[in-house]
Amino acid sequence: MTETVAAHVQRAALAAEIELYKIDASIYDGQAYTFVNDVHGSGASVVFGGVTYTPMPIMSEGWRRSGQGQLPRPVLTLSNVTGLFSALNLLYDDLLGVGVTRTRTYAWALDGEPEADPNAILHPIDVFAIARKLHQDDEIVRYELAAKMDVEGRSFPSRPMTQNVCLHTYRRWTGSAFDYSQASCPYVGAVYRTRTGQPTTAANDQCAKTLPECLARFGVSADLGFSGFPGIDRVRT
Repeated sequence: MTETVAAHVQRAALAAEIELYKIDASIYDGQAYTFVNDVHGSGASVVFGGVTYTPMPIMSEGWRRSGQGQLPRPVLTLSNVTGLFSALNLLYDDLLGVGVTRTRTYAWALDGEPEADPNAILHPIDVFAIARKLHQDDEIVRYELAAKMDVEGRSFPSRPMTQNVCLHTYRRWTGSAFDYSQASCPYVGAVYRTRTGQPTTAANDQCAKTLPECLARFGVSADLGFSGFPGIDRVRT
Protein backbone atom coordinates (compact mmCIF):
# COMPACT_ATOMS: atom_id res chain seq x y z
CA MET A 1 0.00 0.00 0.00
CA THR A 2 1.32 3.45 -0.91
CA GLU A 3 2.27 5.54 2.10
CA THR A 4 0.76 9.00 2.28
CA VAL A 5 2.87 12.10 2.80
CA ALA A 6 0.95 12.79 6.04
CA ALA A 7 1.94 9.37 7.37
CA HIS A 8 5.52 9.59 6.14
CA VAL A 9 6.30 12.92 7.84
CA GLN A 10 5.50 11.27 11.21
CA ARG A 11 8.45 8.91 10.83
CA ALA A 12 11.61 9.41 12.85
CA ALA A 13 13.73 9.10 9.69
CA LEU A 14 12.43 10.66 6.47
CA ALA A 15 13.27 9.64 2.92
CA ALA A 16 15.25 11.96 0.66
CA GLU A 17 13.25 15.03 -0.33
CA ILE A 18 13.18 15.82 -4.05
CA GLU A 19 12.71 19.34 -5.43
CA LEU A 20 11.19 19.56 -8.91
CA TYR A 21 11.19 22.82 -10.87
CA LYS A 22 9.28 23.97 -13.93
CA ILE A 23 10.32 27.15 -15.75
CA ASP A 24 7.53 27.98 -18.17
CA ALA A 25 8.33 30.45 -20.97
CA SER A 26 4.92 30.10 -22.65
CA ILE A 27 4.17 33.82 -22.16
CA TYR A 28 6.85 34.38 -24.82
CA ASP A 29 5.55 31.50 -26.97
CA GLY A 30 8.44 29.45 -25.59
CA GLN A 31 8.40 26.03 -23.97
CA ALA A 32 8.41 24.72 -20.42
CA TYR A 33 11.69 23.42 -18.98
CA THR A 34 11.61 20.89 -16.14
CA PHE A 35 14.52 20.25 -13.77
CA VAL A 36 15.25 18.21 -10.68
CA ASN A 37 17.59 19.65 -8.07
CA ASP A 38 20.92 17.85 -8.52
CA VAL A 39 23.15 19.54 -5.95
CA HIS A 40 24.94 16.25 -5.25
CA GLY A 41 25.81 15.69 -8.90
CA SER A 42 24.21 12.28 -9.41
CA GLY A 43 23.31 13.27 -12.98
CA ALA A 44 20.14 11.16 -13.05
CA SER A 45 16.86 12.30 -14.57
CA VAL A 46 13.70 11.48 -12.66
CA VAL A 47 10.09 11.03 -13.69
CA PHE A 48 7.19 12.17 -11.53
CA GLY A 49 3.58 12.06 -12.63
CA GLY A 50 4.70 11.14 -16.15
CA VAL A 51 6.91 14.27 -16.50
CA THR A 52 10.67 13.87 -16.95
CA TYR A 53 12.88 16.26 -14.98
CA THR A 54 16.44 16.92 -16.14
CA PRO A 55 19.14 17.05 -13.44
CA MET A 56 20.38 20.58 -12.75
CA PRO A 57 22.44 21.98 -9.83
CA ILE A 58 19.96 24.40 -8.22
CA MET A 59 20.14 26.45 -5.05
CA SER A 60 17.22 28.45 -3.71
CA GLU A 61 16.21 30.34 -0.60
CA GLY A 62 13.44 32.55 0.73
CA TRP A 63 10.40 30.37 -0.01
CA ARG A 64 8.99 30.46 3.52
CA ARG A 65 5.94 32.61 4.10
CA SER A 66 6.22 34.76 7.22
CA GLY A 67 2.52 35.20 7.94
CA GLN A 68 3.11 38.95 8.42
CA GLY A 69 1.41 39.92 5.19
CA GLN A 70 4.54 40.40 3.10
CA LEU A 71 4.89 38.00 0.18
CA PRO A 72 8.20 36.11 -0.05
CA ARG A 73 10.79 36.93 -2.73
CA PRO A 74 12.73 33.69 -3.25
CA VAL A 75 16.13 33.74 -4.97
CA LEU A 76 16.81 30.94 -7.46
CA THR A 77 20.34 30.07 -8.61
CA LEU A 78 20.80 27.64 -11.52
CA SER A 79 23.76 26.21 -13.38
CA ASN A 80 24.56 28.01 -16.64
CA VAL A 81 27.53 25.94 -17.78
CA THR A 82 25.63 24.75 -20.87
CA GLY A 83 24.71 28.33 -21.82
CA LEU A 84 21.00 27.50 -21.76
CA PHE A 85 19.98 30.42 -19.59
CA SER A 86 22.26 32.86 -21.39
CA ALA A 87 20.36 31.99 -24.57
CA LEU A 88 16.95 32.17 -22.89
CA ASN A 89 17.76 35.51 -21.26
CA LEU A 90 18.76 36.93 -24.63
CA LEU A 91 15.72 35.56 -26.39
CA TYR A 92 13.10 36.26 -23.73
CA ASP A 93 14.03 39.57 -22.08
CA ASP A 94 15.88 38.02 -19.09
CA LEU A 95 12.84 35.76 -18.56
CA LEU A 96 10.92 38.58 -16.87
CA GLY A 97 7.47 37.33 -15.90
CA VAL A 98 8.23 33.69 -16.72
CA GLY A 99 6.50 31.27 -14.34
CA VAL A 100 8.55 29.16 -11.91
CA THR A 101 6.93 26.27 -10.04
CA ARG A 102 8.64 24.32 -7.27
CA THR A 103 7.11 20.97 -6.29
CA ARG A 104 8.51 18.92 -3.42
CA THR A 105 8.09 15.18 -3.02
CA TYR A 106 9.99 12.15 -1.72
CA ALA A 107 12.23 9.73 -3.59
CA TRP A 108 9.88 6.82 -2.89
CA ALA A 109 7.03 8.60 -4.73
CA LEU A 110 8.85 8.95 -8.07
CA ASP A 111 7.66 7.00 -11.10
CA GLY A 112 9.25 3.56 -11.27
CA GLU A 113 9.50 3.16 -7.51
CA PRO A 114 7.44 0.41 -5.79
CA GLU A 115 5.37 3.03 -3.94
CA ALA A 116 5.24 5.59 -6.77
CA ASP A 117 2.52 8.14 -6.14
CA PRO A 118 2.04 11.32 -8.24
CA ASN A 119 -0.16 12.74 -5.48
CA ALA A 120 2.55 12.48 -2.81
CA ILE A 121 3.36 16.21 -2.77
CA LEU A 122 4.58 18.36 0.07
CA HIS A 123 2.29 21.39 0.11
CA PRO A 124 2.24 24.19 -0.67
CA ILE A 125 3.33 23.98 -4.30
CA ASP A 126 5.33 27.17 -4.81
CA VAL A 127 4.15 29.13 -7.86
CA PHE A 128 6.09 32.31 -8.61
CA ALA A 129 7.33 34.38 -11.54
CA ILE A 130 10.74 35.81 -12.33
CA ALA A 131 10.82 39.44 -11.21
CA ARG A 132 14.39 40.28 -12.21
CA LYS A 133 17.75 38.80 -13.11
CA LEU A 134 20.28 39.35 -10.32
CA HIS A 135 23.41 37.83 -11.84
CA GLN A 136 24.65 35.95 -14.90
CA ASP A 137 28.03 34.52 -15.87
CA ASP A 138 29.35 31.39 -17.59
CA GLU A 139 28.72 29.24 -14.53
CA ILE A 140 25.49 30.39 -12.89
CA VAL A 141 22.45 32.57 -13.33
CA ARG A 142 20.47 34.00 -10.43
CA TYR A 143 16.90 35.31 -10.42
CA GLU A 144 14.68 36.99 -7.87
CA LEU A 145 11.17 35.57 -7.88
CA ALA A 146 7.89 37.11 -6.81
CA ALA A 147 4.29 36.04 -6.52
CA LYS A 148 2.70 36.48 -9.93
CA MET A 149 0.43 39.26 -8.69
CA ASP A 150 3.49 41.00 -7.23
CA VAL A 151 5.63 41.20 -10.38
CA GLU A 152 6.16 44.88 -11.13
CA GLY A 153 6.96 46.50 -14.43
CA ARG A 154 4.84 44.14 -16.49
CA SER A 155 3.15 45.43 -19.62
CA PHE A 156 0.33 44.17 -21.79
CA PRO A 157 0.77 41.98 -23.68
CA SER A 158 3.32 40.10 -21.59
CA ARG A 159 5.31 38.85 -24.60
CA PRO A 160 7.68 41.24 -26.43
CA MET A 161 6.15 42.93 -29.49
CA THR A 162 9.04 43.00 -31.94
CA GLN A 163 8.51 44.44 -35.40
CA ASN A 164 11.07 42.65 -37.55
CA VAL A 165 12.26 39.69 -35.48
CA CYS A 166 10.51 36.33 -35.03
CA LEU A 167 10.83 34.87 -31.52
CA HIS A 168 10.14 31.27 -32.51
CA THR A 169 12.74 28.58 -31.87
CA TYR A 170 13.69 27.06 -35.23
CA ARG A 171 14.23 23.36 -35.90
CA ARG A 172 17.72 21.85 -35.52
CA TRP A 173 19.56 19.48 -37.89
CA THR A 174 20.96 16.46 -36.00
CA GLY A 175 23.11 15.04 -38.80
CA SER A 176 20.45 12.78 -40.28
CA ALA A 177 17.11 14.52 -39.66
CA PHE A 178 15.52 17.61 -38.15
CA ASP A 179 14.90 17.72 -34.41
CA TYR A 180 11.60 19.45 -33.58
CA SER A 181 11.54 18.59 -29.86
CA GLN A 182 12.43 22.14 -28.80
CA ALA A 183 11.16 23.99 -31.86
CA SER A 184 8.21 26.36 -31.61
CA CYS A 185 8.28 27.38 -35.28
CA PRO A 186 5.62 25.40 -37.19
CA TYR A 187 7.68 25.15 -40.40
CA VAL A 188 8.37 21.55 -41.49
CA GLY A 189 8.95 22.10 -45.23
CA ALA A 190 11.87 21.41 -47.55
CA VAL A 191 13.03 24.95 -48.39
CA TYR A 192 16.51 25.28 -46.94
CA ARG A 193 18.21 28.68 -46.56
CA THR A 194 21.16 30.16 -44.70
CA ARG A 195 20.93 33.06 -42.24
CA THR A 196 21.85 35.38 -45.13
CA GLY A 197 19.02 34.10 -47.32
CA GLN A 198 21.00 31.86 -49.67
CA PRO A 199 19.64 28.46 -50.81
CA THR A 200 21.48 25.62 -49.09
CA THR A 201 21.22 22.01 -47.93
CA ALA A 202 19.19 20.64 -45.05
CA ALA A 203 22.30 20.34 -42.89
CA ASN A 204 22.96 24.09 -43.17
CA ASP A 205 19.37 25.26 -42.89
CA GLN A 206 19.10 28.20 -40.47
CA CYS A 207 16.47 30.90 -40.26
CA ALA A 208 17.31 34.60 -40.03
CA LYS A 209 13.95 35.05 -38.22
CA THR A 210 12.81 37.89 -40.46
CA LEU A 211 9.53 38.29 -42.33
CA PRO A 212 11.14 37.90 -45.82
CA GLU A 213 12.72 34.61 -44.72
CA CYS A 214 9.40 33.42 -43.36
CA LEU A 215 7.75 34.22 -46.70
CA ALA A 216 10.52 32.39 -48.55
CA ARG A 217 9.73 29.23 -46.62
CA PHE A 218 5.96 29.29 -46.24
CA GLY A 219 5.10 31.13 -49.48
CA VAL A 220 3.11 34.32 -49.98
CA SER A 221 -0.31 32.63 -49.89
CA ALA A 222 0.18 30.49 -46.76
CA ASP A 223 -0.50 31.25 -43.12
CA LEU A 224 2.87 32.34 -41.80
CA GLY A 225 4.50 31.15 -38.60
CA PHE A 226 6.07 34.59 -38.07
CA SER A 227 5.73 35.70 -34.44
CA GLY A 228 6.74 39.35 -34.91
CA PHE A 229 4.43 42.33 -35.40
CA PRO A 230 5.31 43.97 -38.75
CA GLY A 231 2.53 46.57 -38.37
CA ILE A 232 3.84 48.17 -35.19
CA ASP A 233 6.34 51.01 -35.01
CA ARG A 234 8.04 53.03 -32.34
CA VAL A 235 6.01 55.81 -30.73
CA ARG A 236 7.19 59.20 -31.92
CA THR A 237 6.52 62.31 -29.89
